[in-house]
Amino acid sequence: MALNFNPGQIIVRNIDPTQVDPNVLRAVTETLDLHLNTFESTVAVSGWDYLAYGEEGRLFMALQMGRILRKPVMWVKDGIHNNVDRWVLGPCDRFIAGIHMIVSVDGIAVVVRRPPPQLLEEAPGALVPCVNAPERTPKITRPPNAFILYRSDFQAQLKQMNPHIQNHDIC
Repeated sequence: MALNFNPGQIIVRNIDPTQVDPNVLRAVTETLDLHLNTFESTVAVSGWDYLAYGEEGRLFMALQMGRILRKPVMWVKDGIHNNVDRWVLGPCDRFIAGIHMIVSVDGIAVVVRRPPPQLLEEAPGALVPCVNAPERTPKITRPPNAFILYRSDFQAQLKQMNPHIQNHDIC
């Protein structure tokens, strides 16, 4: 079965647990039971475990976690701690919140620390928007109504004839 699994993709599919090797299924379930609790919403696994789970195991683990958290989840490689080969599974918003951001390295999603704004401003081409925002539609001004047209035409004449009159007295 070809799953076409890509780390960094949001996992929104279903998988039949019978398609997963029972040993991998047990290991994935134990990892989730051990690490997923009310205080943590991410699970880190070693690079060796990540490869050992296989595509089916990683997909099953992501689907289970997404079901438990009721949020879209994804696998990302840990790029913050360079001396550790680690993969992290968690809600997408956790990887882009605060000081974190996701970059693509050779097609793999890697979570890294967000550089300070000063560095981004100095980098060539850094201020080029990476997301295509829809163009704003021009605001169409509302045409003046009859009362506004009357006031603009006759207010000056009324003010000349009655200098003591206030704007709110003109009807």
